[in-house]
Amino acid sequence: MVLIIAVVAGCVVAAGVAWQASDPPSVVHSKGNVVRLAFLETNRVLLANHFGEVFASDNGGERWSRVADNVSGLAVADRTHIWGAVGWQGIHEPPSAAMSYSSDGGRRWSHAELDLPAGFGHDPVVRGRLPGVFINEPDHPPLLLMQNFQLMRPRPNSQFDTWQAIGKPVPVSESGRRWIASGLQHAHAIYVAAQGAIHLSTDEANTWDTRRVHDFFDARLTCHEATCFALLSGLGSSWNTVVSTSAGNNDWKPFQSLDLEGVRRAFATQVQQWGNVHTFGACAIVATPDGVLVGGIVNAGGRPWGAVLVLAANSPLRSLPGAVSDGVWALAVDQRGRLWVGGIGAFVQSANGWTRIWSSNTPT
Repeated sequence: MVLIIAVVAGCVVAAGVAWQASDPPSVVHSKGNVVRLAFLETNRVLLANHFGEVFASDNGGERWSRVADNVSGLAVADRTHIWGAVGWQGIHEPPSAAMSYSSDGGRRWSHAELDLPAGFGHDPVVRGRLPGVFINEPDHPPLLLMQNFQLMRPRPNSQFDTWQAIGKPVPVSESGRRWIASGLQHAHAIYVAAQGAIHLSTDEANTWDTRRVHDFFDARLTCHEATCFALLSGLGSSWNTVVSTSAGNNDWKPFQSLDLEGVRRAFATQVQQWGNVHTFGACAIVATPDGVLVGGIVNAGGRPWGAVLVLAANSPLRSLPGAVSDGVWALAVDQRGRLWVGGIGAFVQSANGWTRIWSSNTPT
């Protein structure tokens, strides 16, 4: 199972251990901040920090090697191929786009800047060439959602004109300069969440069914077997909820609300060590055979810490044991069934909480 988690507003907390004494705080935080986790069937593990550095381990995290730099959007396709893509609309600078690719599990890489037409990043023609996010399952070919909401299959070491367009664009307005969207391919279903709605196609994006859900700032999607879940979050950690549907359908129903009082009760044990819960921002979700797990940040902006909730229909919220400093904004399950969290460092679930398995000063 692979869960690739993108970091959005409210899910990045500045904290960590020093990389070099001379580095500014932003660099120190970025180097320690695990924003992507990926697992291959060969038991190979890859993680990426917010600085775009990629590290790999072939022995469950006991030893790590740094294998790449400047990789954004780490994603697995075709079982062993690793992709990265970034599209930047620009602010005072021109827009830019880049692609990274490895055919051997991240041992050797190619990197390329993508050609863009002249214009501002929010122009429709430019936006159509800006990568958004990979949404394919790890054993399927790469499926890239572009910032004009067209699905594409990129080709290694090639420019946009050689890529294959898949179906029709998701019927989403391109208004506004901020691009926030997520998606997930699960078997024959393709889900895309953006602008308060979830869109479904079951025919390779030739037709789309659109269902409004609660207005959200960000959505994270996960599926396990015949059920899919969406974590919907409000701006500023003000509201979080989880909805669900049967895989291949788009009739989303409430599954569990992450109301603050319920979160406080679930974290009652952690509060004794980490402090009272004033806010909770949900950042990551993964569905497992044992339940739906949601990770997030408690008290973002103050003295933050992170922990993982366990959700079950018609049951009170509970939590997994332990907590980590700063926050949890990535969740993933490896090929051995171990649960990992990404925050300031990478951690693996243990009997009494979380064991740090990687940090920015881990020897390589």
